Amino acid sequence: MKQQGRKPPRRRQPARPKLDADMRELMTVLAENKLDDFDAQFEAPWRDGWNTVALLFEEAIARGIDQVFEGPGWSAQLALWITDRLVSPDVYRQAELMEVGALRELMTRAIDAYGLRAIALAARCAQLVTANTSAGGHAFNPLLKRFYSTVIATPTELKRIRKHRCNDAVGIEREDHKNDRERRAFNIAWERGLYRAAYAIKGT
Repeated sequence: MKQQGRKPPRRRQPARPKLDADMRELMTVLAENKLDDFDAQFEAPWRDGWNTVALLFEEAIARGIDQVFEGPGWSAQLALWITDRLVSPDVYRQAELMEVGALRELMTRAIDAYGLRAIALAARCAQLVTANTSAGGHAFNPLLKRFYSTVIATPTELKRIRKHRCNDAVGIEREDHKNDRERRAFNIAWERGLYRAAYAIKGT
């Protein structure tokens, strides 16, 4: 017979992990080292220069460069180089011609200057990659700082920078989800201005 008024036993809630004194001190120091300067996103050297090319190519596409300007196959060329990580004297020469061509169009055509500058700089970064003259990944950052100094970075652009920085540090998003945990950790640190800590995270 069912007893009335009897409450079921309460389930015990799992204990929350406690932060020890060392961990609290670490979190305090990390918070003190937060970098709010926009340029601080371009301090750590890039591990794979093709990620800078991919970032700038995406900036150009976001501005509709492939719609307002039918260049000599630049979009398809860049996409191929980025996907296949092509490194050869021929790629260097093509990238050199692309940079010169984009700068020439920038001076003569009344179209989206931002998109053309992104194409020109993507081609320049491709030259640094193929010639192996990026000074260990440092040479890309002054170029990117100068590029972004001429625009007001929107939340979309900040997200784009974070995405390609994450790809560079941890690796691209994988179908088997094996690096999801590292990518989440990277994004948390990056969004809080902990750029050095974010780059200390390695992909699996």
